[in-house]
Amino acid sequence: MTDERAVAIDLDGALGDTRRLWGDWLASATLVLGVDPGSLPEDRARAAAELDERGAGNWRTLLERFSEELDEACPLCPTEGREPGNLEVKLGRYGKFIGCTNYPECRYIRNMDGSERPEPEMLDETCPECGRQLQRRHGRYGPFTGCSGYPDCRYIKKDPPVSTGVTCPQCGEGELIEKRSRFGSIFYSCSRYPDCDCAVGNPPEKDRPCPECGSLLLRRPKSLKCWGCGAELDLEFNVTRGGDVEAETAAREAKRAARAKRAAAKKKVPAKKKTAARKKPAAKKKESVKAAARKKDGSAKAAKAAKAATAAATSADAPEA
Repeated sequence: MTDERAVAIDLDGALGDTRRLWGDWLASATLVLGVDPGSLPEDRARAAAELDERGAGNWRTLLERFSEELDEACPLCPTEGREPGNLEVKLGRYGKFIGCTNYPECRYIRNMDGSERPEPEMLDETCPECGRQLQRRHGRYGPFTGCSGYPDCRYIKKDPPVSTGVTCPQCGEGELIEKRSRFGSIFYSCSRYPDCDCAVGNPPEKDRPCPECGSLLLRRPKSLKCWGCGAELDLEFNVTRGGDVEAETAAREAKRAARAKRAAAKKKVPAKKKTAARKKPAAKKKESVKAAARKKDGSAKAAKAAKAATAAATSADAPEA
């Protein structure tokens, strides 16, 4: 989209939230092109591609207009044999960052607090999906290994699970391993999942069982809590609140039942889909057109006959000259 067509957006309100940018861009694009937003696919990627084909332009280029140039030269350009560009504050997918005006030739970026982001490290591994070289990069939730052909290839290699060396308190067979959720938070679950669904949000305390029931202790910011009985301890391992094994077991079972109920409800209720209008077969459509034509022709003949009858009656009633 051209700058004249672009919708004005409050930068502070849209900071770090591309959904707001997307909504404003969609409203502007559909208004300019005369497109009904309800006629577009619900999937954002498909809707953006369809509007792009109609001449709206790539909506992500909208992010590039939110820039604030700084009085500082890029330190990376001279080392790569280029005329140094100026650094500027840009708005990316996850908020503000500092980059070079020579992008995409120069890929220098750093965080707003001044700390530089490590450059991608090429690895001696190839992508199993496209054959390009894999690289170690730093993303929103820390380092990860992905394809150097991004965004053409979006392969991301899963890191091997990190074991805590603590036996699962629920099944007593597996080990608790460190995992990261899709929202970036770290949790600990049993290595035998899905056979064992034990999962805790706090790091387990190794070789320090609960003094009351002997079960696993979980370390919280300012205290420890027993997985088995719910007893609470201070950081010096002194009991500050007694536990109850039966009550804690009942609470876990209630949570497990609630999770199972929610999962069953999601499977039972299918997602609402837009019902497309059924298209009539060509033969039936042709027959219906002919029937409509016959009906119209019959109506016209009936009207003509009625008009003739009325004229005849009128002439019969008229007095002779």
